[in-house]
Amino acid sequence: MGEGKSGVIDMHTHIWPDKMAGRTVKALQEIAEIPAFSDGTLKGLKECMKKSGVTLSVILPVVTKPEQFETVNKVAAQLSKEPGIISFGGIHPLNDHKKKKLLQIKELGLKGIKLHPDYQKTFFDDPSYIEIVKDALNMGLIVSTHAGVDVGLPSPVHCSPKEINHLYEELQLGDNVDNKLILAHTGGCDCWEEVLDTVAGKKVYLDISFTMGRIPDALFLEIVHKHGADHMVFGTDSPWSSAKETIAWIKGLPLSKEEKEDLLYRTAGRLLAEY
Repeated sequence: MGEGKSGVIDMHTHIWPDKMAGRTVKALQEIAEIPAFSDGTLKGLKECMKKSGVTLSVILPVVTKPEQFETVNKVAAQLSKEPGIISFGGIHPLNDHKKKKLLQIKELGLKGIKLHPDYQKTFFDDPSYIEIVKDALNMGLIVSTHAGVDVGLPSPVHCSPKEINHLYEELQLGDNVDNKLILAHTGGCDCWEEVLDTVAGKKVYLDISFTMGRIPDALFLEIVHKHGADHMVFGTDSPWSSAKETIAWIKGLPLSKEEKEDLLYRTAGRLLAEY
């Protein structure tokens, strides 16, 4: 989907294998005390897409243990053959031969990787992540990371604006390069005042997943205007947010037509290149 085509692109979704989706979603609902909007399966995701007008969804798998690397990325390559679906790959900060593994991900035809510092129990500015992000960006891979509080996990927060800014400085990403680093949850779930002060405006991307209903509209609009909708992408964190409701929220905000189009599909279309 290129810049001239409409149709919402959801840059942040999750699914699980059919045999474990039910118990996984049930357990996470109870831990985080939040409702699920689908059953966590591929079929359930596609049904939600059809109902909401999402034409392309990006699945973000998390490698929670180093030994999961091969399986997660093999499944990601298979999922990416599904119509309307792209899956990123994943890597763990404790994986050996990280550059070689990133090349494997690239060779599988995957467009990016997902990192989750809380599930991977590593701070985002740890040398292992700095190595992964640097090499992945140099290979042209998109890097999507959870940012801010994870409501289903205890403290500490492993990817706060503090760690984000430190990694940004360590990698010397600079504001003259369009870095394909996506910070989920509008730059940091429940850390949005600090995001506005210290992250917004940097040449990275923010996805808006799991933001609606948690952030005041006025604060969200401040972040959009400072950061630029051309560096923000739509996301739901499916099954944890409703695509239909989030789309309606964006359309109802006092943003320009161009800003809404950037948020809903155009920025993501540029990031994903040929789609």
